[in-house]
Amino acid sequence: MPKHRAEGETRGPIPVPPVQSRLFREHLIHHGTGKDGRLFQGVRADVVPGDTIQRVFGRARAKVLTPKELDSPLAKRPYDLRHTYVSTLLNAGVSPKQVAEWAGNSVGVLLKTYAKCLVGDAHASCHRIAEALRRELPGGNPIRRPLNCCWAVGGPFFCWQ
Repeated sequence: MPKHRAEGETRGPIPVPPVQSRLFREHLIHHGTGKDGRLFQGVRADVVPGDTIQRVFGRARAKVLTPKELDSPLAKRPYDLRHTYVSTLLNAGVSPKQVAEWAGNSVGVLLKTYAKCLVGDAHASCHRIAEALRRELPGGNPIRRPLNCCWAVGGPFFCWQ
């Protein structure tokens, strides 16, 4: 049973990329679900044994990673893919509140765990500030528009038109 969840309690919807959704649907058409509704089932039991999962995952890693990546801790365990997904969502600009909800974490836990994974955040934040300042006032009078975001000691400043 997942941590912090009562027996029978399920998580809400989690976004799945269309290609992955298609693969899941194809799997369901060809294989159905286990007696307990699991998407993947073992040959001799409803639950796929952990060593089987790790063995198959290891083969998949070997097929898609470079030798250097394979020797690293990158995606060593299937659970590591959760971290990849969450950090990808954050780096894509999805709000931490939404990512925390999908991941089943509080925003505090999410940021404590994943803040170090955010890359290029200063540039993206600067771009969002510039876009917010490009909006026009009622009556068509444009707000002074920043040409671009420049950097100085202490943070960003804007070059104005």
